[in-house]
Amino acid sequence: MFCHCICRAGGHDQAVLRLAATVSALVLVTAAVAAQEPSLREAEARLAAINALARGHYTRARDSVLAEGPVIVVEAEAATLLRNGTSERVAYLPARYHHFKALGHVAMGLWSLLELHLDRPAGAELRSLLAGYRAELAGLQPHLPALGLRWDDTNRQREILSHSIAFIDTILTRGGVRASERRNWADEIAPALLGNAYDAAEQQITALHALTERWRAGLGPGEWDRLLVVVLGPNRPRESHPPYAYFARRLGLEAIGVRLVNADNVADAPGGLDLLATTLTDTRLAADFFGDSGRLRRGLLSDATTRLLDRLLDR
Repeated sequence: MFCHCICRAGGHDQAVLRLAATVSALVLVTAAVAAQEPSLREAEARLAAINALARGHYTRARDSVLAEGPVIVVEAEAATLLRNGTSERVAYLPARYHHFKALGHVAMGLWSLLELHLDRPAGAELRSLLAGYRAELAGLQPHLPALGLRWDDTNRQREILSHSIAFIDTILTRGGVRASERRNWADEIAPALLGNAYDAAEQQITALHALTERWRAGLGPGEWDRLLVVVLGPNRPRESHPPYAYFARRLGLEAIGVRLVNADNVADAPGGLDLLATTLTDTRLAADFFGDSGRLRRGLLSDATTRLLDRLLDR
């Protein structure tokens, strides 16, 4: 009986030992498997590493684009030729261009001055502002000949100044101004403003063309055909920015986005060069991947976004 109990007890202990061994083995196997399976943190670290590597290769490819040919950067008042590691920056706009634009701003300034005072009695603030503006206009009149404008151009400026002074006098006499009266005054001097705009554009385009021709004459064989141009745009995009329109016509419409880039709202040459390189690289990349050179300019997610919004909001 005693031996039987001992045997039974021994058998029980052996079963417990076998169970413990099995559990230990499972724990070890589980730990080994867990050690072999990467964690989310490790996966994300790997993903970040390859993403950084890919972006680095993209940056090097982008930077190499600018070495393919000479580059012209057109800023607000100057243009720069980058070629063979050298640069030449020329302030190409003549003084007359600035004269025409400033004289055009004279009328626009008066229009703006009146914007907050239409259709109401002229208060002390408006009277003071108009008196000060009138004094500046009258003070400018005798200095017009010193600007060296042609006879007809000078007469056009006198027309802008005299009509504006007379309009101010009318406002001060009547004690106010209606929106319709301002519109009539603006309509009277609009032809003179358009004349100034034409002459300013002529000054700008003629000077830019002369500079471009000089640079082209100094280029080597085939360099003109590889020329890259970036035009820094005004603070707000416009349909026709004169320097951009010039190079679009000069290089051909097929050069847009391929050799010619309009850098709206970019104020400095380094920013323009970065945009030029990025745009040209994205154009080539999109053509190879999607058969559409403008795909990345529109936005890689644009088509998907349109479909998703149609499904989400146009039910």
